[in-house]
Amino acid sequence: MSLYGKSEPNPGELDGIWKNVLSRTERITRNHLATIGDGSRHWRGIKKWSRSELDPVCTTVYDHRKRETVADVLSTYDRLFHIKYGYDSKLHRDDRGRIKTIGLSVQDEEQQRVIPVLSSSHYGSRLDKPLESFFRKHSKIEHILKGFYYRRGTGLPPCDI
Repeated sequence: MSLYGKSEPNPGELDGIWKNVLSRTERITRNHLATIGDGSRHWRGIKKWSRSELDPVCTTVYDHRKRETVADVLSTYDRLFHIKYGYDSKLHRDDRGRIKTIGLSVQDEEQQRVIPVLSSSHYGSRLDKPLESFFRKHSKIEHILKGFYYRRGTGLPPCDI
């Protein structure tokens, strides 16, 4: 398979990939501490994220998330055999979704604040709230240039030399 972008694997490649995934999952499950134990009689087990556990994670350092996108909780089989084609600009990479960054809209949250949290928000990003108000009290009006440099001639008779 190519490392440059998504490609459509043939059935033989899919069969090999699926066998590799199954053998790897079986090996990890067989050798995991939850299965063999560490002698302390405390079994941690493998925890799978549910939707009710993903929703409280939506609170970030900045504020509650504003966008309504949610994480796709997919199994390995679905990711391998039910591929979503296209590009999602909100993902860290095209094939991986980070739980902490889904629905994060830092720029929108920063513009709603009176005092920004990020220091980079002072420079160039807050154009909707200028530091100084613009007024034309000391503006220079070009009355002289308009009267002196008449574009369609001076209105004087031609000079005879």
